[in-house]
Amino acid sequence: STKNRYWMNYPTAYMRDGSYSYVGTKATATGQKVAYKYQKGPTDNCIHSGIAVNKTGTIKSKWGQAPLMQHNVKYSPYEGKYTVVQYYKKK
Repeated sequence: STKNRYWMNYPTAYMRDGSYSYVGTKATATGQKVAYKYQKGPTDNCIHSGIAVNKTGTIKSKWGQAPLMQHNVKYSPYEGKYTVVQYYKKK
């Protein structure tokens, strides 16, 4: 949630619990969850996550122990370490 000021080290379990469905590699609505991964595989761990602020690529995410940031989807604290950005929506 954008109201949550806390950092979750490993969000992968929450993305795989069955409460979210895959949307694609671009946001189709605001509020969708964003997962930064090394590869496309469904079992690949998420290395960063955020929430789509809009459909044009703006994300809000907590950068570890650093601040809550609003940024372009292509810019993250793990820039260059991921190959795939995937969007999910709550079922």
